[in-house]
Amino acid sequence: MRKLGTRISKGIVNSRTALGYTLVSYILAIFSRQVFLMYLGDDVMGLNSTLQNMLQMLNVLELGIASAIGVSLYQSFAKDDYEAVNEIVTIQRWYYRRIGLIVIGAGIILLAFFPFIFSDISFPLWWAVAGFAVVLANASLFYFLNYRQVVLTASQNEYLVYGS
Repeated sequence: MRKLGTRISKGIVNSRTALGYTLVSYILAIFSRQVFLMYLGDDVMGLNSTLQNMLQMLNVLELGIASAIGVSLYQSFAKDDYEAVNEIVTIQRWYYRRIGLIVIGAGIILLAFFPFIFSDISFPLWWAVAGFAVVLANASLFYFLNYRQVVLTASQNEYLVYGS
């Protein structure tokens, strides 16, 4: 019964921390979006949204592997089977490295079509290419480095991500 209480208390801490982080994030997003619109204009903000949507389409390649692994890890943590946790994370790393390479490859192929996609923009094409490269690099970091965050979620220590 003690273990159940610990998991509930961790869940409460995670919920509080995530709620606080989300509120601060939304408030900052409102003000930063207004400042960016004033100084950068509608075109650049629209470009950012378009590039984010393109990357989200590429991230479909992940196919919910993080969710499936999270469920497997949750069960292993509940049983205190840390050997199984290590095996599952090793498998996740193997999959995510391949998915990351596929996403990067698909992103590079997509870059070849940028002159057609952004044929009537009011700013240089290299802005779109550089912006997409930054967004793609950020997604790649998740696939190659940050995939371990699923372990924090499954162990109900996700609040550590937010710095509490």
